[in-house]
Amino acid sequence: MTPDDLDNYPDEASSSQPPLYLLTGLVLGLLLGLFIARVLSPLRYMDTAPAMLSESYKATYRLLIAQAYQSNGNLERARLRLHLLDGDLAPQALASQAQQWLAEGNNLEAARALAELVAALAQPTPPSSSPAPPTPASGSLVSTVSLPTLGLGQAIATPTSTPSPTPTLTPWPTFTPRPSPTQRPALQAPFKLVDQRPLCENGVPAGLLQIYLTDNAGQPLAGVPITLFWSGGQNVFYTGLYPAISPGYADALLDPNLTYDVRPGDVGETVRGLQPPQCKAPDGQTFIGGWRLEFAQP
Repeated sequence: MTPDDLDNYPDEASSSQPPLYLLTGLVLGLLLGLFIARVLSPLRYMDTAPAMLSESYKATYRLLIAQAYQSNGNLERARLRLHLLDGDLAPQALASQAQQWLAEGNNLEAARALAELVAALAQPTPPSSSPAPPTPASGSLVSTVSLPTLGLGQAIATPTSTPSPTPTLTPWPTFTPRPSPTQRPALQAPFKLVDQRPLCENGVPAGLLQIYLTDNAGQPLAGVPITLFWSGGQNVFYTGLYPAISPGYADALLDPNLTYDVRPGDVGETVRGLQPPQCKAPDGQTFIGGWRLEFAQP
């Protein structure tokens, strides 16, 4: 074998390396595919179910449903829309979103709209009454006329006249009344303090403040703002976020080192100088309790 024959054999080291042009083409193909999928022709969702939305879009969807209910008062439509969005967990999702927005303190009106819808959903659904079938008017008389019977061969043929077609009257358009919006609580009516008692039961969180609001008929009121004042700050929370307890219920936690003033509604009676009470357990130990305040409209 001559040296020229050795030059005809491929180098084993060079043949074991992959071709660079294949790797370059693969990388360029991936980059081009990403550019087309993300920029030129991104994926667009059409007719997506509400339950498939992201959580941020679901929050916006819930707010739109609550605002629509404030506008037209159609509770059944709001209930159906929420069921498509959250299923059977719609009231819990509404209450959780309202509590979160109240804690952030940046969207109080929206939180109030959510609270009103939560309270409306907690109300029992009235049974639907089917209309009674129409009955004949009382006193209507039906007269019967007896005609003489003709014998054989006495029948008289009378010509029958062709009835003329009667013109069809175009009915007038009927006006369908729109549902009236639900009446909001009369926030201008002042609330009066009717009961104040300390909470010293076992298991009560330290500094718990419970608020119960009712109207002049004794019915709980939802969506009413409660303003909590202290030195250097204030906080607003709403009734109706815990419909399982009561539509007129709201609560907050008080700092034992601060003194608070509490006012329900816009012009309600203000309870001043409120501090968490010191309670005594059966074994003689003291602990921090809470307060229960009940307000009613006169």
